Amino acid sequence: MKNLNSELIQIIKDDINNLLNSISEKEPKINFIISEFNKGVNVLTIRFSYFVELLNKYSFNYEQSPFKERNFEFLGKRLDLFNETFITRENINLNNQVIYYYSRSPESFNKPIVLFYLLYYRIFIKYLSSSSNISIIFGELYDQWRNSFTTLKIPVTFIIPIPVSSTFIISEKIQIKPIIGHFRIEKMSEEELESSYHFWNFIDEDFPFDNDDYLDLISPCLFYNTSLPYIYYDKYKEEDVLRIRKKFNVKVLNLIQIVNSFYLFGVDFKYKSYFIELPWWFIPSPDKFRNIEEALFSSRGLEEDEKEEFLKLYQNVIKSKIFFSNDYKMISNRYHQIFNRDFYPDLILDAFIIFEWLFTRDMRAELTYRLSLNTALFISSNWIEFKQVNDFMRDLYELRSSIVHGGDWNRKGSKIMKKYNFKAPKDVINKLKSILNKCISRLIEFIINEPNVLKKFEDKYYFFETSRIFKNVEV
Repeated sequence: MKNLNSELIQIIKDDINNLLNSISEKEPKINFIISEFNKGVNVLTIRFSYFVELLNKYSFNYEQSPFKERNFEFLGKRLDLFNETFITRENINLNNQVIYYYSRSPESFNKPIVLFYLLYYRIFIKYLSSSSNISIIFGELYDQWRNSFTTLKIPVTFIIPIPVSSTFIISEKIQIKPIIGHFRIEKMSEEELESSYHFWNFIDEDFPFDNDDYLDLISPCLFYNTSLPYIYYDKYKEEDVLRIRKKFNVKVLNLIQIVNSFYLFGVDFKYKSYFIELPWWFIPSPDKFRNIEEALFSSRGLEEDEKEEFLKLYQNVIKSKIFFSNDYKMISNRYHQIFNRDFYPDLILDAFIIFEWLFTRDMRAELTYRLSLNTALFISSNWIEFKQVNDFMRDLYELRSSIVHGGDWNRKGSKIMKKYNFKAPKDVINKLKSILNKCISRLIEFIINEPNVLKKFEDKYYFFETSRIFKNVEV
């Protein structure tokens, strides 16, 4: 097996070197993009169909579509070595259909010829994007393939934009990379409808060469490396489908937990969506990083000297399970929405659902009084802070009531801005978020010390007894 691998690896090395040399000599636009690409702060993608065309042309001396042919003699012994290494020796049956986390419908594996090109594709991208040599990259991809069939799991990476300007390792599986640019190698056909590929801007030498043709500016991204289970269709059971869906939902909750931790720390940005990078034997999305929106509207990022403090907070979030446990699902779901709302009234209502859930449990009367009082008692350290929080929460609760009951909430909001010398509505919102974050941060401390502490919140004297205002006063 080792000799088999060595022979295949050497062939791949020669093929990729030939491809890169030919690109350098004959494809100035592609060569320019590769030369502009910076491994440290950029990502590079090439449309798979275009890569196949280039590889055939420059490494295999073949200029037709291999997927329309049944004769692959132009590949020499390459395809046989690939099949022997990745399929025959591993006793893998590609005829088996599988069900992945994202669908109830069975899917087939790609054909061996497609897998062959996908291996070359991923090695090419990783070789240009990392400091690893082709032998190491080959070994990593081979191990991923073999382990996937052993464990019935596929390795995946969740990717989201996040406003952190430097490399940040949060855990073994979670890290942030300061990606700035996404370099795209694509091709545009003169007759798109007649072409078997969807090409972009590299066929017409007279076409103006502009940054927009090959470069997208994106933000730093968080990479969450994990795995997801799959099942074989011939062993299909409904409970198995539910199981793999549940596993997927847990991974998404982990991601939300990370994002919420940044919100709790004061990093304010909109989390639009995540992208899932699948392993090398899946055909890659041509718009992989183009589909990831920037962390827009970020009013505050994470500074370099705050990383250690953030990690402490994140560990406490994990320990408390406040964004993960069903006991606090009301907080987790609403809290995440608050930082991603565009309409302020919706944001205010979400915030007060949390406040009421925490501070007016089982109460039917004096809700405004009790909510503002208990919130102020819970987070204040002195009487000055108590009065500020109490007054603000009372006014905001009245604003919430205006929204819910059809009152003139715009007029009420303007009065609040004037009363507290706020210049814009977002200042009111930021103050509300700050109070909410203080409440959740202190609740996390309580949960870590006493997991069932929420039950005590029903006692109207509890907030007096635990308030830091009275810490030196006997109650």
